[in-house]
Amino acid sequence: FGPCGYPSFNTTDEMADAVVDTGFDFVASATNHSYDWGLFGALDHSVALWQTKPVAFTGTATTAEQYNRIATLERNGITFALLNYTYGVNGFEQSDLPPYAVNFIDEKRIAADVGRAHFKADVVIVAMHWGTELLMEADEEQQRLAQFLADLNVDVVLGSHPHVIGPMAWVQSSIHPDHRTLVAYSLGNFLADHESPTPESALEGMLSCVFNRDQDGIISIDTIKWTPLICHATEERSGFAVYTVDDYTNELAHQNRSLVNLDDPVTWLNAKSQEVVGASWFQQTG
Repeated sequence: FGPCGYPSFNTTDEMADAVVDTGFDFVASATNHSYDWGLFGALDHSVALWQTKPVAFTGTATTAEQYNRIATLERNGITFALLNYTYGVNGFEQSDLPPYAVNFIDEKRIAADVGRAHFKADVVIVAMHWGTELLMEADEEQQRLAQFLADLNVDVVLGSHPHVIGPMAWVQSSIHPDHRTLVAYSLGNFLADHESPTPESALEGMLSCVFNRDQDGIISIDTIKWTPLICHATEERSGFAVYTVDDYTNELAHQNRSLVNLDDPVTWLNAKSQEVVGASWFQQTG
């Protein structure tokens, strides 16, 4: 179909190569746009394409077998599993789709998947497409689901959908007193082109952490840090780039169509990041 924007998104196959070349190892495809082009464009072609790439893929499927597969990869002796769910798809009800097509947020399904993932992996990560668009805080449903995931002993939750960053938090399990889940409610956009850009939608973040296994085989999450990022796009929309805010300058910012109305953009980017995410996450913590 060629590249297409809102409301039915599409990109070229070469974008998958760009994702791989950037260094991503997991790909999660369950979003509200997963069914924009129906079974052919959104599912059959996309799933088949990702199966040819050196990534662990999850979120959409063309068969029940794919739907039930747990995406895993191993790094330095630790096996990671990624699960992925979306609140819905645009223009369709869940009942309109084949039962295996898209991973919807279904608590019974999630509980079963997490149980199987713990059997296969040391670390279970869940990518949740959830939340309220443009809201820079966790809404009640996100908080409820985060507690649900913590009670399942999920290790990390990575949030997307609001198009802005959200808070970070440890969520303590109410069932297992020794377990807590690291939750990033929203990482914001990575590369995005909005018709009406705002500073909030251009501000984004990268969560980094280290997984360590002790002599008893227990995995801990250490050296946790949130790095503020900015999506840079000129007024002519001739190209896009992602910078860390530490490497960004006001000279660059005044060329960014999202930031032209701010007097001191870099100060604003740092202050807003710490306000929303929480200042403690900007220094490496255990």
